[in-house]
Amino acid sequence: MTLHGSYQSPVVTRDQLATVMGLPPSQVRVLSPFVGGGFGGKLGVMPEAVAAAIAAQQLGRPVKVVMSRQQVFETTGRRPMTHQRVRLGANRDGRLTLVQHETITDQLEGEVFFEPAGLATHLLYAGENRMVDHKVVRTNKQLAVSMRAPGEAVGLLTLECAMDELAERLGLDPIELRLLNEPETHPEMDVPFSSRALVD
Repeated sequence: MTLHGSYQSPVVTRDQLATVMGLPPSQVRVLSPFVGGGFGGKLGVMPEAVAAAIAAQQLGRPVKVVMSRQQVFETTGRRPMTHQRVRLGANRDGRLTLVQHETITDQLEGEVFFEPAGLATHLLYAGENRMVDHKVVRTNKQLAVSMRAPGEAVGLLTLECAMDELAERLGLDPIELRLLNEPETHPEMDVPFSSRALVD
Protein backbone atom coordinates (compact mmCIF):
# COMPACT_ATOMS: atom_id res chain seq x y z
CA MET A 1 0.00 0.00 0.00
CA THR A 2 1.37 3.43 -0.96
CA LEU A 3 0.10 6.69 0.52
CA HIS A 4 0.92 9.95 -1.26
CA GLY A 5 0.42 13.14 0.72
CA SER A 6 1.80 16.03 2.69
CA TYR A 7 3.24 14.60 5.92
CA GLN A 8 5.85 16.00 8.31
CA SER A 9 6.77 12.58 9.68
CA PRO A 10 6.37 9.88 7.02
CA VAL A 11 7.71 7.08 9.23
CA VAL A 12 5.21 7.82 12.01
CA THR A 13 2.44 8.12 9.42
CA ARG A 14 3.48 4.78 7.90
CA ASP A 15 3.47 3.03 11.26
CA GLN A 16 0.09 4.49 12.24
CA LEU A 17 -1.53 3.59 8.92
CA ALA A 18 -0.07 0.08 9.07
CA THR A 19 -1.55 -0.39 12.55
CA VAL A 20 -5.00 0.85 11.48
CA MET A 21 -4.99 -1.31 8.34
CA GLY A 22 -3.65 -4.40 10.10
CA LEU A 23 -0.55 -4.51 7.90
CA PRO A 24 3.12 -4.83 8.78
CA PRO A 25 4.96 -1.50 8.29
CA SER A 26 7.03 -3.12 5.54
CA GLN A 27 3.87 -3.27 3.39
CA VAL A 28 3.08 0.43 3.73
CA ARG A 29 4.97 3.18 1.93
CA VAL A 30 4.43 6.91 2.55
CA LEU A 31 5.63 9.35 -0.11
CA SER A 32 5.68 12.99 0.95
CA PRO A 33 7.83 14.97 -1.50
CA PHE A 34 6.24 18.33 -0.66
CA VAL A 35 5.16 19.13 2.90
CA GLY A 36 4.13 22.74 2.45
CA GLY A 37 2.89 24.53 5.56
CA GLY A 38 2.42 21.97 8.26
CA PHE A 39 3.03 23.63 11.60
CA GLY A 40 2.33 20.34 13.38
CA GLY A 41 -0.97 19.54 11.71
CA LYS A 42 0.65 16.98 9.41
CA LEU A 43 2.52 14.92 12.01
CA GLY A 44 0.62 11.67 11.62
CA VAL A 45 -2.12 9.82 9.82
CA MET A 46 -5.43 11.68 9.62
CA PRO A 47 -8.96 10.41 8.89
CA GLU A 48 -8.84 11.16 5.16
CA ALA A 49 -5.76 8.96 4.70
CA VAL A 50 -7.44 6.09 6.53
CA ALA A 51 -10.61 6.54 4.46
CA ALA A 52 -8.55 6.50 1.24
CA ALA A 53 -6.64 3.40 2.36
CA ILE A 54 -9.84 1.52 3.23
CA ALA A 55 -11.49 2.54 -0.04
CA ALA A 56 -8.41 1.55 -2.08
CA GLN A 57 -8.27 -1.80 -0.33
CA GLN A 58 -11.99 -2.46 -0.93
CA LEU A 59 -11.95 -1.28 -4.56
CA GLY A 60 -8.60 -2.77 -5.47
CA ARG A 61 -7.43 0.44 -7.16
CA PRO A 62 -5.93 3.84 -6.22
CA VAL A 63 -8.17 6.38 -4.51
CA LYS A 64 -7.62 10.13 -4.40
CA VAL A 65 -9.11 12.34 -1.68
CA VAL A 66 -9.47 16.06 -2.39
CA MET A 67 -10.78 18.37 0.31
CA SER A 68 -11.77 22.01 0.37
CA ARG A 69 -10.02 24.28 2.84
CA GLN A 70 -13.13 24.20 5.02
CA GLN A 71 -13.16 20.39 5.01
CA VAL A 72 -9.51 20.34 6.05
CA PHE A 73 -10.34 22.47 9.08
CA GLU A 74 -13.41 20.41 9.97
CA THR A 75 -12.15 16.86 9.47
CA THR A 76 -8.40 16.74 10.05
CA GLY A 77 -6.35 17.64 13.14
CA ARG A 78 -7.12 20.85 14.98
CA ARG A 79 -5.59 22.95 17.71
CA PRO A 80 -7.08 21.93 21.06
CA MET A 81 -9.48 24.32 22.75
CA THR A 82 -8.31 25.69 26.09
CA HIS A 83 -9.82 27.43 29.08
CA GLN A 84 -7.03 29.08 31.05
CA ARG A 85 -6.80 30.92 34.33
CA VAL A 86 -3.65 32.78 35.36
CA ARG A 87 -3.25 34.28 38.82
CA LEU A 88 -0.33 36.52 39.62
CA GLY A 89 0.56 38.05 42.95
CA ALA A 90 3.23 40.67 43.52
CA ASN A 91 4.50 42.97 46.21
CA ARG A 92 4.26 46.74 45.71
CA ASP A 93 7.57 47.02 43.88
CA GLY A 94 6.42 44.43 41.32
CA ARG A 95 8.29 41.30 42.39
CA LEU A 96 6.12 38.25 41.76
CA THR A 97 5.10 36.32 44.85
CA LEU A 98 2.56 34.04 43.16
CA VAL A 99 2.49 32.44 39.69
CA GLN A 100 -0.44 30.10 38.93
CA HIS A 101 -1.50 28.87 35.50
CA GLU A 102 -4.40 26.42 35.25
CA THR A 103 -5.49 24.97 31.91
CA ILE A 104 -8.43 22.84 30.90
CA THR A 105 -8.04 21.44 27.39
CA ASP A 106 -9.91 18.89 25.30
CA GLN A 107 -8.97 15.70 23.46
CA LEU A 108 -10.48 12.47 22.17
CA GLU A 109 -10.72 9.48 24.49
CA GLY A 110 -7.55 7.40 24.39
CA GLU A 111 -5.31 10.09 22.90
CA VAL A 112 -2.32 11.17 24.97
CA PHE A 113 -1.46 14.58 23.46
CA PHE A 114 -2.82 17.64 25.24
CA GLU A 115 -2.19 21.36 24.75
CA PRO A 116 0.57 22.21 27.29
CA ALA A 117 -0.51 25.83 27.67
CA GLY A 118 1.36 26.31 30.95
CA LEU A 119 4.67 25.06 29.56
CA ALA A 120 6.48 28.41 29.41
CA THR A 121 4.97 29.52 32.73
CA HIS A 122 7.30 27.04 34.43
CA LEU A 123 10.36 29.07 33.50
CA LEU A 124 9.54 32.51 32.14
CA TYR A 125 9.35 34.57 35.33
CA ALA A 126 10.72 34.32 38.86
CA GLY A 127 8.35 33.95 41.79
CA GLU A 128 8.25 31.66 44.81
CA ASN A 129 4.70 30.33 45.07
CA ARG A 130 4.11 28.48 41.83
CA MET A 131 1.54 26.11 40.39
CA VAL A 132 1.00 24.98 36.80
CA ASP A 133 -1.80 22.49 36.20
CA HIS A 134 -3.33 20.88 33.12
CA LYS A 135 -6.60 18.96 33.03
CA VAL A 136 -7.90 17.13 29.95
CA VAL A 137 -11.62 16.88 29.22
CA ARG A 138 -12.48 13.99 26.90
CA THR A 139 -14.72 15.15 24.06
CA ASN A 140 -16.26 13.59 20.98
CA LYS A 141 -14.80 16.02 18.44
CA GLN A 142 -12.13 15.70 15.81
CA LEU A 143 -8.59 14.84 16.91
CA ALA A 144 -6.68 17.62 18.64
CA VAL A 145 -3.08 17.70 17.40
CA SER A 146 0.17 19.48 18.02
CA MET A 147 -0.25 22.72 16.07
CA ARG A 148 2.35 25.43 15.59
CA ALA A 149 4.03 26.30 18.90
CA PRO A 150 2.00 23.84 20.99
CA GLY A 151 1.46 25.26 24.44
CA GLU A 152 3.42 28.44 23.86
CA ALA A 153 1.08 30.07 21.33
CA VAL A 154 -2.02 30.01 23.53
CA GLY A 155 -0.30 29.84 26.91
CA LEU A 156 2.07 32.76 26.47
CA LEU A 157 -0.73 34.98 25.22
CA THR A 158 -2.63 34.32 28.44
CA LEU A 159 0.40 34.76 30.71
CA GLU A 160 1.61 37.92 28.97
CA CYS A 161 -1.85 39.52 29.06
CA ALA A 162 -1.94 38.81 32.80
CA MET A 163 1.50 40.43 33.18
CA ASP A 164 0.26 43.52 31.31
CA GLU A 165 -2.79 43.73 33.57
CA LEU A 166 -0.59 43.38 36.66
CA ALA A 167 1.75 46.12 35.43
CA GLU A 168 -1.19 48.46 34.91
CA ARG A 169 -2.58 47.69 38.36
CA LEU A 170 0.81 48.34 39.99
CA GLY A 171 1.42 51.49 37.94
CA LEU A 172 4.58 49.99 36.41
CA ASP A 173 5.87 49.94 32.88
CA PRO A 174 5.13 46.44 31.47
CA ILE A 175 8.73 45.98 30.34
CA GLU A 176 10.03 47.08 33.73
CA LEU A 177 7.80 44.47 35.41
CA ARG A 178 9.19 41.75 33.18
CA LEU A 179 12.81 42.81 33.73
CA LEU A 180 12.23 42.89 37.47
CA ASN A 181 11.07 39.26 37.37
CA GLU A 182 13.71 37.87 35.02
CA PRO A 183 14.98 34.72 36.78
CA GLU A 184 18.69 34.03 37.22
CA THR A 185 18.05 30.27 37.40
CA HIS A 186 15.13 28.05 36.45
CA PRO A 187 12.41 29.19 38.89
CA GLU A 188 11.25 25.67 39.76
CA MET A 189 14.41 23.57 39.49
CA ASP A 190 17.00 26.12 40.62
CA VAL A 191 19.44 25.10 37.89
CA PRO A 192 21.20 27.57 35.59
CA PHE A 193 19.91 28.13 32.08
CA SER A 194 22.24 26.87 29.34
CA SER A 195 21.38 30.05 27.45
CA ARG A 196 18.84 32.80 27.90
CA ALA A 197 18.72 35.97 25.84
CA LEU A 198 15.33 37.45 26.65
CA VAL A 199 16.80 40.57 28.22
CA ASP A 200 19.65 41.01 25.76
